[in-house]
This record gives sequence, C-alpha cells and structure tokens, in this order.
Amino acid sequence: MKRTLAIILAAVMLLALLAACGGEADPNVGVYKLSGAMGYSLEEFAEMAGMTEEEAADMVQMELKDKGVLSLTFDGETETGKWSADGETLTIEDAGESITGTIKDGVITIEIEGESMTLTKVE
Repeated sequence: MKRTLAIILAAVMLLALLAACGGEADPNVGVYKLSGAMGYSLEEFAEMAGMTEEEAADMVQMELKDKGVLSLTFDGETETGKWSADGETLTIEDAGESITGTIKDGVITIEIEGESMTLTKVE
C-alpha cells in the first residue's frame, strides 16, 4: 500500500512540475490604447478632434495576443492580423501590408507617412 501511495504521489508531483513549465508569458501581450498622435498628447488630440480623452483613446485600440495574433480596432471597426517583436522592433502585418514601429516599456510608437501614433498598454 505504501509503495502504491508513493507512486501516485510521485506522479502527481511530476504532473504539477510539468504544468508549471509552460514558459513565461510575453510581456508585450495585452491591450494598447491611443495615447498620442501627430506629435500631440491625447488631451490635445482629443480637444482638436472635438471629443473626450476617453473617446479618443478608444478610437484606436490594438490587442497583441499570444502566438502573434493581432486585433486592431479603428473607429469602431475591428480587423485581425499578425504581430511580432524582435527586441524593441514591432512588426504588424495586416491585409498583406507590413508596418514597423517600436515597442518599449508598454508603449508602441508607429509612424505612417510622416505621422506618428503612440499607444500605451492598459493595465
């Protein structure tokens, strides 16, 4: 009986050990919202656009998901794509187009045709 109990206990401990070895979560995964655009702070951008800061922040939202899956919401419309990060370089692929930006300390910065956009991770 002791031997059987010891084998069962060892098996349970082994399973618990293997379950804990899933690897660390990617720190870039999460939801990011607009925090600035075209060189303006979110407050300035919202004022120029005639909306509240919350409305402006919700206007552009990006979710970086596990396994490189991307969900991008712009003005109420959501599209999916792919993302990858190599150090601080962020690459976003959507509908055959590729956009490169930076990601550092929970802040994404993207520049398209000379205009920049900053998104900050929502905690």
